Amino acid sequence: MQSNNIPAERGVTIWLTGLSGAGKSTITDELVRQLTPRAARWRCWMAMWSAPT
Repeated sequence: MQSNNIPAERGVTIWLTGLSGAGKSTITDELVRQLTPRAARWRCWMAMWSAPT
């Protein structure tokens, strides 16, 4: 139930994983390029993680 007249929105998470140089940033750049003109509300977080040695 919504009391503030804000339309309900459905969220989507896209989680890209892969080796260095696999194209994750290229895919992300294209997603941003496609979403921006459609006035889609989006957020992009990029983080690098490596297993402790």
